[in-house]
Amino acid sequence: MWVVAKIKKSEINIFKKQLTEKIGDDIEFYYPKIQEHKYIRNKLRKIEKLILENYVFCYHKKFENIKSIAELKFIKGLEYFLKGYWQNQNEVAKFINYCKNSENKDGYLTASFFKTIISKKAEFVSGPFTSMVFEILERKKNKLKILIGNIVTTISDNKNYLYRPIWYKKIIYVDQGFKNKVSQSAELWIKLFTLIKIFIVNTTKYKYNEKNS
Repeated sequence: MWVVAKIKKSEINIFKKQLTEKIGDDIEFYYPKIQEHKYIRNKLRKIEKLILENYVFCYHKKFENIKSIAELKFIKGLEYFLKGYWQNQNEVAKFINYCKNSENKDGYLTASFFKTIISKKAEFVSGPFTSMVFEILERKKNKLKILIGNIVTTISDNKNYLYRPIWYKKIIYVDQGFKNKVSQSAELWIKLFTLIKIFIVNTTKYKYNEKNS
């Protein structure tokens, strides 16, 4: 059974350690992440980013018992466990599998994760074009034809360039008035389902265009 925990990112290791001690060594944690390149004091640094910010997926059969969840609320580093996890198991499992299939050998998401969900514009987060925004002119099976400023070029999937949609930092794009009415328990599900919905719609379009190109 998968559950979703909202945690304090600075205490993620403490959270994992204490939850493992409570539940058992066979617990599984998952949090999709990317590796960004950023210039800090004129030096290129590699920075790990969690795409769902401070949310962690946790899997163990004991989570099928609601009492087990209630007994864990005082674990250090935990803010709360999201409600509604029971009825969202299929969606969570699909999302996690998609993420895992898009990882490199180091466990970071590759460009393939974002390739099918970007629409028109994206931002490089690694490589020589780090932090630059580009526009997609044409999609092909293993590459993209793009426009960076006034330059038209092609990037291959084989290149070690990572990019993400420019809406990445605002996965949940509801207006502020609605967002203020959303309960904490619903917050992650809205983000998650927004991402999944965009993935499904754009993947279908991408595969159709690829087939007919």
